[in-house]
Amino acid sequence: MVKAAVGWSRELVMARLEEMALVIRALPDREKGWMNSLNSFWPAIRRSSAENYGWTEARVRPPIPSPAAIDRGYQAYEWLNWIDEDVRPLVTARAFGFSYRRIGAMAGMSRCTSKRRIDTALSKVATRLNHELDRASKGRRAA
Repeated sequence: MVKAAVGWSRELVMARLEEMALVIRALPDREKGWMNSLNSFWPAIRRSSAENYGWTEARVRPPIPSPAAIDRGYQAYEWLNWIDEDVRPLVTARAFGFSYRRIGAMAGMSRCTSKRRIDTALSKVATRLNHELDRASKGRRAA
């Protein structure tokens, strides 16, 4: 029985980049924490009675990602170096959940053009990952 090789596709690459975006959003901001520690010497100013008694909406932070998710996010972040510099912001914006229409408006192009450029960049990354996967499997067979 022959096993089919599992390769990378545009969809898998995009899913990994979306996971990277979630990891980036979930990680704590060190500088923000440092600034909060400086402010802790002075009581926080409450501007209304609702703030004093906690009647405002609570901010829920996403859970801290696992070390494996952080490693996968770092790996996906490295893949962005394989993409042309002019397309990199488009792919990053898509990973963070922006629509093709909004990306196109920000970049000064149509929705179809932004989608085509993002898909081309994702295909390049998938092709390179598949090439590395093939090279690694050939090295294992030779040994």
